[in-house]
Order: sequence, then structure tokens, then C-alpha cells
Amino acid sequence: MSICVNCGEHNSLGDCCPCCLAQECDRCDELMDMDEDIGVEEVYGEDTHRHEFDDGAWKVHLECLTPTEQLFYAENNVEHES
Repeated sequence: MSICVNCGEHNSLGDCCPCCLAQECDRCDELMDMDEDIGVEEVYGEDTHRHEFDDGAWKVHLECLTPTEQLFYAENNVEHES
């Protein structure tokens, strides 16, 4: 069991606890858990030359993606079955 370097709480993640790793969505300002954030690379692919979304957002909730962004996200995150 580790202790968070930010708040001092015990946790099993290492140097930082889940609460301290949470960040605000750039569109709705609500907190996102550490694995809930969606970035430009996840929407437009890892080879994208974009550094942010059209509105300047960097990390957003899935439900905060625009309809067009949701389409790109779905296309780029299809699990391929073998």
C-alpha cells in the first residue's frame, strides 16, 4: 500500500490516488476519473497532427464529444476480432 504524494491517502496505485488523478473535463468542467478522459489521439487516431479539439479542449468525457467526434472515435476504437 502506497501513500499519495498529493493528499497523503493510502492507495494501491503508487504515488498518486485516483481522486488526485481525476481531472476536469475541458467542456463541462465535471471531474473525470483517470480512465474516463478522451483525448484527440483517441478520436482522430495516434497519427493525427492535432494537439487539441477544434474548440481548444484537450481532454473530455465521452458524452461531451461532438456528434462528429463521436463518429471518429467509434471508427478509431473498434476492437478487431481475430
